[in-house]
Amino acid sequence: MQNELLDTLAQKGCAISEMLAETFMGKEDFYVRMLRKLPANTSMDRLKAALDANSAQRVFDASHELKGLYSTLGLSPLWKICNRIVETTRTGSMDGVAADVEALARMHAEYVALVSAQR
Repeated sequence: MQNELLDTLAQKGCAISEMLAETFMGKEDFYVRMLRKLPANTSMDRLKAALDANSAQRVFDASHELKGLYSTLGLSPLWKICNRIVETTRTGSMDGVAADVEALARMHAEYVALVSAQR
């Protein structure tokens, strides 16, 4: 890869090569443009608000949306945590969700900072 951001994300365990080949047709510039939209996405705010409201359905909806975003962008470490939240709340349970949302929010912020900082 020729892009520093993509290299850094790959080193963090993200599925960059796979997404680049399968989803972004080898176009690194296009992939990076899509990654740069991550900071503007408000799904994490909705997830936190849903957790504060103790609503399993709202947590499910927001985390399911984030799961799709992370999957599309190949952000596997984020996707894994998000998937746990989705699968737990799918049945209406909130067991362990607060800790997972907290961990996801921290990691999400780290990735947002990384995407924002690297050019």
